[in-house]
Amino acid sequence: MSVQTDCEMLSVQAMEAYARKYHVSGNDVVELFHRNQVFEKMMIQHEYLHQISFEEVFRLRIFV
Repeated sequence: MSVQTDCEMLSVQAMEAYARKYHVSGNDVVELFHRNQVFEKMMIQHEYLHQISFEEVFRLRIFV
């Protein structure tokens, strides 16, 4: 899968989970995620995690 596809799937899953957990509408979640730049942060994190080794991830304790 492409980076874009990975991030799109992750974004949808994150929005659905957030909406369920906090009992808010999908539109509210989209607005909140945009306002807080969640999509951009997810892309940056995805790119970073695919540039480092598993050992470095565990050493830095970076868990998504």
